[in-house]
Amino acid sequence: MSTGDTYNPSAPGEGLAGSPHSGYDSHPQSEDPSFLPPPSDAKGPVERVFGVIRDNVSESNDIEDPSAISQEDREKLQPFIFNSPTVFQYPQNLTDPVPDSPEQLHSVRFTINVRENSRVADLTNQNLGQYAQYSTQLEVVNNSEQNRLTAEQKQTVAKGTATVAAIGAGLSVVGSKANLVGKSIALGVAGSAGYVASSGVIETVKTLRTLGMIDLYISQPPVAKYSANWENKELGALAGLSDDISGASNLEEIIRSTKGLGELALRGAIQAAANLPAGLGITGDIGSSLELASSKVANPYKEQLFNSIGFRQFAFTYKFTPRNGNEYENVKNIIRLFKYHMHPENDPTGLFLEYPSEFDITYLYKGEENKELNKISTCALTDMKVTYGNQDAFTTIKGTNGVPAEINMELAFTELEALTNDRIADGL
Repeated sequence: MSTGDTYNPSAPGEGLAGSPHSGYDSHPQSEDPSFLPPPSDAKGPVERVFGVIRDNVSESNDIEDPSAISQEDREKLQPFIFNSPTVFQYPQNLTDPVPDSPEQLHSVRFTINVRENSRVADLTNQNLGQYAQYSTQLEVVNNSEQNRLTAEQKQTVAKGTATVAAIGAGLSVVGSKANLVGKSIALGVAGSAGYVASSGVIETVKTLRTLGMIDLYISQPPVAKYSANWENKELGALAGLSDDISGASNLEEIIRSTKGLGELALRGAIQAAANLPAGLGITGDIGSSLELASSKVANPYKEQLFNSIGFRQFAFTYKFTPRNGNEYENVKNIIRLFKYHMHPENDPTGLFLEYPSEFDITYLYKGEENKELNKISTCALTDMKVTYGNQDAFTTIKGTNGVPAEINMELAFTELEALTNDRIADGL
């Protein structure tokens, strides 16, 4: 495994950055104390609530302390934690192909990347610290060459969004006819959003490369499908205007400068008024009758405008027929790893779901990257189907307590970056 940057728990964030706001209306001078604003150090109930919210946010920590994970949960997580590079293969002799079996010369490797705040990452890093012969931390995945926001850029976007929200909430109070409580709530929202924007509350979550990998045979011809989204747009008469209109200062000069524009304008006016005779009981499409008589229609000046690039998708289908107990255990582990890492994880509070893991997919030839095939960028596993048995029946192996004789698995991955031609030049 190549060495790279390593994940280290982030240093404590900055301290609370208070954003004092005044939520009180200006009042005329009066001897009645009820019309006077309270002292500057006094806090109303709304301000106190938002103060508690800010304190709660600042104390939240999405990275779960490994010591807080129960022994029962640790045992459940053991199949997904690896203290050394571990490869699950099917068939079992995938890296040692049988002569005259060319299909086993080719394979595909699935490498799993987890979120740094996941329990698998926490427990793996904790275990690695106890083994001097291995890296003390999981390797941070470097996706800087991909057309995706880095963790730091995502944090900047989130802070910018919070800043805009704070400004919008603050501006909504200016000139507002809301009462004192309404203005206090609005300013409280602005203050809370501003606090989020100005503090280190928004965490930067990186992805870490686990030590578990899956190698499977290539079951079908590799396919790479590319799609570009173009949109059909009508520019209309604007595209037919003469270059002479640059010196025009009014509508009359524009019409005079472009031949045929007068007729087009007249047709438009007639078509716009075509519904008037209907009130007299005269029906029919006047605009269409004009087009029929002249045998011509307005040129729509249609153009195809580029919109975006689609995300590539990759599908893999596998048929497992384990020949022995070890091979069956490998199949179980392979299915379990895919299922586990395609699903999200509850954060420590239970109020949020952490993003699922990501996958790096590589085509191999004799165990090394096959440079003759297209590369695949980081993907999300978006669909998975496991069928125990074939299409017609479900059968088990005699004397095995119900081990399926055949297991079929279908996987669908979606790339996480929109490709540009420079990425195509990189081999994708």
